[in-house]
Amino acid sequence: MFSYAEPVPSLVAAGLFLDGMYSSAVIDTEESSDRRVRRSRTALRAAVLDLVTDHPYDKLTVADVLRRADVSRGTFYSHYTDKDALFTDAVEHLVADMVVDVVAVAAKQTATLTGAAVRALFRHAQEHRAVYLSMLDGAAAGGPLRHYVAQLTAAFSGLQRDSVAAVGSPPRMPLDAVARCWVGEQLALTAWWLEVSPDLDVNELTRMRMHLMTGGATWAYGLEPGQLTFEDNLDAVSAGPKA
Repeated sequence: MFSYAEPVPSLVAAGLFLDGMYSSAVIDTEESSDRRVRRSRTALRAAVLDLVTDHPYDKLTVADVLRRADVSRGTFYSHYTDKDALFTDAVEHLVADMVVDVVAVAAKQTATLTGAAVRALFRHAQEHRAVYLSMLDGAAAGGPLRHYVAQLTAAFSGLQRDSVAAVGSPPRMPLDAVARCWVGEQLALTAWWLEVSPDLDVNELTRMRMHLMTGGATWAYGLEPGQLTFEDNLDAVSAGPKA
């Protein structure tokens, strides 16, 4: 016989079962909520990027985004304060995905450059021309452009550190300054291409960029003329299955 001070096994088991059910329900609810948040944010980001291809950014309204994303106004404002915050977030995610692809094809730990990473950058700008033009024009108070510069500078800094270490020459210029210059040049040439000469072939544009950068980078990296080279296989890459 059990005393009143002793827990009844069946009641203990029932309590544990209920605790487990409650914990499971809380976890399921949290996971379901997280999925809804991700779906809503993804839909909103896709909507604003899609709308920018058809309308000037400064003419877009939150109502336009709501209709395209098929979400409520309350849902929108639970995630973003305004359309600028949304566009900044959308571009940040777009650029983050692009940087992963660019780093994957970049020449690493070598003084022989292929132009593959630069070509990937131009390709991305070409595919998202309206988004880039809005970003370059300072849309969303310049937030998207700042994110682009920061992410690309960080990626290039890592690549150039590895390459400089591999060639073994002391740089003549601080590498963080080189990275900022490189990104600035890339942005300037991208803007010129999209605004002035969008019909220029991406491979020809990449060759221009590579020849322009190798001379300056040779000096900045502490190399002698001819040590930093551009191996031009761009046309072969374009013809291949991964182009």
